[in-house]
This record gives sequence, structure tokens and C-alpha cells, in this order.
Amino acid sequence: MVIARNPEKPSTSFNYPDYRYLRDHNKSFSGVIATGEGSATAFAVPGENGAAEVIPTARVSGNYFDVLGVPAAIGRLFTEQDNATEGAHPLVILSYDLWQRRFAGNQNVLGRKVTLNGTPFTIVGVTARGFHGISVGNHSDLYVPIVMMPTLNPPARGWNTRHWWWLNVMARLKPGATMQAASSEMNVLQQQILKADPEYKPPPAYEKVSATRDQMVVLPGSTGWSYFRTQFSKPLTVLMIVVGLVLLIACANVANLLLARAAGRQKEIAVRLAVGASRTLLVRQLLAESVVLSLAGGGLGVLFAWWTGSALLGVMANAGETPLTASPDLRVLAFTFALSLITGIVFGLVPAWQATSPKLAVTLKDQANHVSGGVGHVRLRKILVVTQVSLSRVTETPPPP
Repeated sequence: MVIARNPEKPSTSFNYPDYRYLRDHNKSFSGVIATGEGSATAFAVPGENGAAEVIPTARVSGNYFDVLGVPAAIGRLFTEQDNATEGAHPLVILSYDLWQRRFAGNQNVLGRKVTLNGTPFTIVGVTARGFHGISVGNHSDLYVPIVMMPTLNPPARGWNTRHWWWLNVMARLKPGATMQAASSEMNVLQQQILKADPEYKPPPAYEKVSATRDQMVVLPGSTGWSYFRTQFSKPLTVLMIVVGLVLLIACANVANLLLARAAGRQKEIAVRLAVGASRTLLVRQLLAESVVLSLAGGGLGVLFAWWTGSALLGVMANAGETPLTASPDLRVLAFTFALSLITGIVFGLVPAWQATSPKLAVTLKDQANHVSGGVGHVRLRKILVVTQVSLSRVTETPPPP
């Protein structure tokens, strides 16, 4: 679970004393961890040539790996004793990727000295492959105890006071505990913290926003925590709805074009029906053409997403963090393929069915209604035009007040 403040707009920033109080006094969690992730650190290996490499580093609590259930690839991970005394535990744990890249997976790395921001640290372990922290978008390759904060980033005065809100806090629910009960308990503990703080001034009763800001909330944390996800989930949902409406507009437009194209091919279709072709076979052919068109459009959309995704997320990440990736993965490709296939079938089936039901005698004689495709075709095309216009009005941006 992620522990946050302000249920209306959750904030995960915590200070170290508040974290310790929640960790030591709660009854809902089997373990509570804290981490400050993504901080840039100058990493160097004594005896190696070359300048120090800037590597993202996480300051973590002693129970961090234990509560998360993350095993060590080699060596050991931190314990509570490694986070007991300020400045007394110059230990570092490497990510699996950094171990492979800088040390070629050499197991003799254990006990080796490295420097972080010019300060000697000892490597005691390597995390399991694929683990890079709990904060989505903040890819950490080094882990040090929280109590080494002033050593790693001097002077860092006040790092362990209620004035520094720099940690994210997560916890594991005990068996039988619920999120609602945990949230209620966190609120009780939060009030105890505030009442014990001599500098805290309760907000006036009329300031509802300030009162809400101090309330605690427990949120799902099985996929980690992401400022990016929290900040932009609603705008992206709205964007996806708009994209869906635009897709419907495009589908209605293409369906109309398919109807017009089918109207122009009615004599061809009538001839084929007259010489014995089955209607099912013709529908399958026309449907295959619409599906190929739809899949081609989906493929172009994926290529466009591949090209513009990084730029879009890069702009949005200025408000918080850098996303892990912007490239479409197999899930996106599968979804795009399925959506393209479904739209091709749904919006190609009606034009195909309409095109294969001509009046053979009239069509073969090239009478006038062959050109328009018949009353049914005209009515359906008018309905599609009205649908396009209506959806276009829905997706219009309202004028400023």
C-alpha cells in the first residue's frame, strides 16, 4: 500500500520523523518502508580510469527490501541495523543492471570500495534482476541507508526533521486488515503527530482545504507509485475518450466511403451474382478489403505513436518525473490489432451487406438508381453523415468564457 496525505489530491511526500512514528505505532501493517529515489550521485570505482558516472540513487529504510520481498542476486541486502545511526553505515547495494554493466557480473564485487559523491562506501550486495525501486519512472541503480543522507549530500541540515518532506512511504497490510481500517488508523496517528508538534498551528475551521490536506489515505501500491500516473491519469482518460470519439468519426467516414465505393461497383457485383457467385462469398471479399484497410490504418497509428510518444510524455513529465518508456509494447500492439480488426469488421459489414443486395434486373439495365446505389444506400449514407457531424460537435473545444 502507498501511504499518502490529502485524499482529494494524494501527496506521497513524507518527512523522516513522521515515517518513523507511523512505522513504530501502527497495527495495520506488517512493515512500513521509506525511500527517497532518483537522486543523482557521482559514482566512481577507485583504480579505474575515467570520470565519475552520475547514477540515480535511492536512500532507503533498513527494512526496505525485506518488506518488498526483493531477494539479493548476490551478497546481502539492508537490515534495520544498517539504518540505526546517522552517518555510521557507509554501505551500498547495486542494481543487477549496474552490476552487469560496470563489473561484468563479477561476484568478487562484494566488499569492494566505491565512492559516492567522493565518499567511500562498501558494496554489500546486488538486487535481483529487474528491480529498480518503487517509484515508476525513477530508475534507481544504487541503494544506500537513509541515515547516510547527510554524508552523501552534505550539509543536508534538517533531513531528519518535519521540515524536509522528501520520502515516499509504502507498507504491507497484515492478513485480515483492510485499506479503510488502515486509512482510519493513519488519520489517528497523524493527529497524534500534529498535536505533538509545537510548531503546528491548526487551520481555521473555515479552511476546508487545509483540513483535507492533513488527512491520511491508504492507496493500492502493487504497481508502485507514480507521480506521473497520479497527475495525468484523469487527463489521459479524457484524452482516450476523445480519441475514441474521433475513431468513431473516422469509422463513420470510412463506412460512408465504402458505401459510395460499393455503389460504384454494384453493376460488377450484380454481374457476379447473376453468373452464380454466392452472396456470402462476395460479403467475405468486401469485408476482407475493409479489414485490410483498417489494419493498415492501425499500423500507421502505431508508427505515429512510436514517433510522437516520447515527445508527448517528455512534455508531460516536466511536471513530475521521467516515464520509464514511451514505446508501444506487446499489450499496446495487441490492443491496436484487436481494435483495428473489430472496427474493420463492424464498419465494413454493413456496406458489404448493402452492396451485395442489388436489384439485379434494374442494375444490369444501368438504370438511374444504379448510380445512387438505391434508396437504402442513400438513407444509410445520410445517417452516417449526421453521425459524423454530431460526434464532431461533441469533440469540439468550447470557447473560453
